[in-house]
Amino acid sequence: MLEQGLPPGTRAFLVYLDDDGRRQIKPVPRAASVVDLETELISHLNGFLPSNALLEQLRAYCTDRLKQRGVLHDVVLPEDRRMLTLESLWESESITDQLKGHEFELADYWLRGLVLRLGELVQVGMDALDDEDANVEELHVRLYGRKPAQ
Repeated sequence: MLEQGLPPGTRAFLVYLDDDGRRQIKPVPRAASVVDLETELISHLNGFLPSNALLEQLRAYCTDRLKQRGVLHDVVLPEDRRMLTLESLWESESITDQLKGHEFELADYWLRGLVLRLGELVQVGMDALDDEDANVEELHVRLYGRKPAQ
């Protein structure tokens, strides 16, 4: 293929190893850019200020590719944001636990119901964030009172 020269409209050939370690050769059209993703992509991205839209597009692309490979199952929450979320849920849980032990007057049972529901919502949030074994369908039922639509 390479000895024959470039086909019409071709700028270059892209030679790379696929996921199985086999060498692949693809023609690159004249209008296309050639960047070595492993060694040049980050420096190209750092060389200009990409728009938020482009960065979102790149993130969506990378997320989809990692999910396809079975490497990424969900959106990754940075550790500092995860901990802030958990800390706020833990504090909310502490408040609801204290209120659950409160003796309510008969007229205040609506408040007791709200406290119990808030406690359940907090627990769903904590389980969703921090319990990898939590069943998503069960969390959905606890949150919405029904199974998710199929």
